[in-house]
Amino acid sequence: MFTESENSAGQIGASRRGRRRRMLVIQAAAGRGTPETDSAEFIHTPESGIASSNESSSAASDSTAVPTSSANDGERIMELLEDVQPRTWVFTGDNLGFQVEQARRGWIEHYSDFVREKVERKQDIILNSSFADSSIEHILNDVEWRILRFQPDVVLVMPSAEECARHGEDDEFRDRLQQLVERLHDEGCTVVLNTPPCPADANHSTTKSMKTAASRVRAVATRTGAVLADHFSHWQATIQHDGSNANLHAESGKQPSARGHRELARRLLKSLNIQTRNS
Repeated sequence: MFTESENSAGQIGASRRGRRRRMLVIQAAAGRGTPETDSAEFIHTPESGIASSNESSSAASDSTAVPTSSANDGERIMELLEDVQPRTWVFTGDNLGFQVEQARRGWIEHYSDFVREKVERKQDIILNSSFADSSIEHILNDVEWRILRFQPDVVLVMPSAEECARHGEDDEFRDRLQQLVERLHDEGCTVVLNTPPCPADANHSTTKSMKTAASRVRAVATRTGAVLADHFSHWQATIQHDGSNANLHAESGKQPSARGHRELARRLLKSLNIQTRNS
């Protein structure tokens, strides 16, 4: 059982201050004009030709604010990946139905394998504090225990599909998500926001709420400068191209299949610009 020593709070605080200093150095470098990078992998809008007009207008109305920092999180991740110093990544939110009893490898494991073996960052620590149907409110209430005690460099957030289906149209969903990102930024963390994959078979109200939730995740990413991995739009595109995305789902139609988890990992890697730069 993990226990913290009496001095752990001071040590964590010192580490956070160091992380903030590193982030400020990166931001300052970006302000002086770092080499140009292809930011296509970090755009915080839906992939072209995917989002509906209603979804696009909703995103526009939610994204009037400007990013909060001069160097966005996509640029910082590129700096972290090019640095030889080992980094800590924490995945949190929904685990998307990973079922260890069925010996299935989840998208986080696939991501971890790629970073360690293909990108050759073997000393990076990749942690998973996600669990089924974890809401943004859950994360906010437990942010110290689930995230900050690990002193992460990067935090990857996956909102619950259940929460998006039930509360995606509520303003509280957007506000809590932005509050979470801002809290993590205040702690010196780089943030990656994921949209949950769209369901294989859902009624109209569920689909509408999830579309709105995905739009709001995109808007928060734009507003805060967080990286966006837009799985929802990618899986929607599969439906438009193939007529179905059922092969990405388990038999229940609610959870990603083994292939679906691999696809989630690929989309995340592409959104972080890792595949194009390292494979």
